[in-house]
Amino acid sequence: MYKKIILILLLNFIPSIANAEEGFPINYPAEIKSKDFAVNVFYANSFTLDNKIGANEFKGEVKANFLNQNFGIVSEISFQQLLGTNPAIISGIVPQGDVAYTQDGSALIGYQFSLLDNLNVTPFVKARGIVTRGRGGDNIYGPEIGGNIQYQIYPETTNLNIRYGLTIPAIHHYTGMPDTVASSSFLLSNFETRLSYRFLTNFDVLVAYNLRTFPKNLGNSNLANNEQLIWNSVLIGVGYVF
Repeated sequence: MYKKIILILLLNFIPSIANAEEGFPINYPAEIKSKDFAVNVFYANSFTLDNKIGANEFKGEVKANFLNQNFGIVSEISFQQLLGTNPAIISGIVPQGDVAYTQDGSALIGYQFSLLDNLNVTPFVKARGIVTRGRGGDNIYGPEIGGNIQYQIYPETTNLNIRYGLTIPAIHHYTGMPDTVASSSFLLSNFETRLSYRFLTNFDVLVAYNLRTFPKNLGNSNLANNEQLIWNSVLIGVGYVF
C-alpha cells in the first residue's frame, strides 16, 4: 500500500520538476539566444594583389533576420567607403584627384535554410551600386546573385560565413566619352569569408577577408576595355545584436 502511494507521488512530482520555472534548487547558466537584428561597423586595410598599393576603408551594415529554426528570410543593407582613391587611380589610368573616393553600397535579401544542425545555406540577390569620384568619375549599378554558407562552430556564439556573389553592372552613369565596352559585359566577383564571436550577450567581434573585382577604368568616366582590378581587404569590426 505504502509503495503504491510513494510511486503515485513520484509520478506526480516528476512533471512538476520539468515545468518548474521558479524556485528550483538547481540553476543552469543562461543560454545566449539568437538575435534578429545586428548593426556592424568595420575598419579595413585594403590592397592590390601585388600589395604595392594600399588604402583604408570603412564599412557599416545593418542586418535583419526573420528566422524560425534556422529557416527564413535574411536581409542586409551595407555601405563601404574607400578613402582617397578609385580603381582608375589605383590602376594608374587617372592621376590622383583631390577628392577621390569609391563608395560601394548594396541591399540584400535572401532565404536561409538548414542542411544540418550547424550548417546553413542562403541563396541571395543584391541591388548594388559603385560610385567613384576623382579626376573623372562614374557610377555602375546592377544586380548581384550569390550564396552564403554558414557553419556554426559553437551555435549562437561562434560562426564562420563564406559568401560569394557575381555582380552584373547593368547601368553605367558617366560624364566622359562613350564606353568602348558595355558595362553589362563585366562579371564582377565579390568573395568574403568572415568569423564572428559573441563575447557578450549583445556584442560580436568580427574578422573578415574580402576580395572584390572592379573595372580598371572605373573612375575614368569611360569603360575603355574589359580589364579588371583585384582588390583585397582585411576587415576587423564590432557588432551590436538585439
